[in-house]
Amino acid sequence: MNFTIPTLYYSLSKNYTIDKAYKSLNDRNIFDMSFCSKAIYSDKYGTAATWLSQVTSEIIEKAEDDLFVVCSSELSFTQNTKNKDICNRIVEAGNNGAQILLGNLDTARDLYKVGDYLYWTDVFFHTSFLVVYKSAFRKIADLLKQEEIKDVCIEQFLISLLDYKFVCYPFLTLNRNFKLGMNNNQTWYNNVTSHFYEGIEAQINKYNEKREQFPYDEAKGCSFDKLL
Repeated sequence: MNFTIPTLYYSLSKNYTIDKAYKSLNDRNIFDMSFCSKAIYSDKYGTAATWLSQVTSEIIEKAEDDLFVVCSSELSFTQNTKNKDICNRIVEAGNNGAQILLGNLDTARDLYKVGDYLYWTDVFFHTSFLVVYKSAFRKIADLLKQEEIKDVCIEQFLISLLDYKFVCYPFLTLNRNFKLGMNNNQTWYNNVTSHFYEGIEAQINKYNEKREQFPYDEAKGCSFDKLL
């Protein structure tokens, strides 16, 4: 492949280059972690949310990229994931109007199928692979103007800020050393939904049986007027 994907890398380790996740990204030769000056997280940014907002502002100023990927040190690619699969899922989600695409997650509220490998969700938690599309750039960059950004995690503000949140399934990636479907550290999302605890497989099976309840127009994207 003759192209690369702009990629941000989040790690709390100062020796991030020895992270298994960092090495796996480099080994694939499609993830460009040198595309901007803030591509690697540092504690000088304070929080991951502040860092993401600052990076997005820089990307807007450069006006060269239509999307970028955010990966964390917990990232692990699934055994059968090929570069072609990653690119196809990114394109599929973009064609369906995604603002963000998750390569994996541990918990979610509702999951509705909108493509062969694509599901819409409203509330999610814990991903190590996040694609951010141009349609979300300005909203994320403008978060720097809000004092609350210092007190929230990335998932919190993305959930409240964006409507078109998609996830790949089967997953492209996994969270290293974290069991799927389990919430070992329940915090702010404890009471958001009763569906968190069913497990991803059960959720997908349940909501695919009721796809007609999801007001999805393949020509126009997703409409939420009847959903919420």
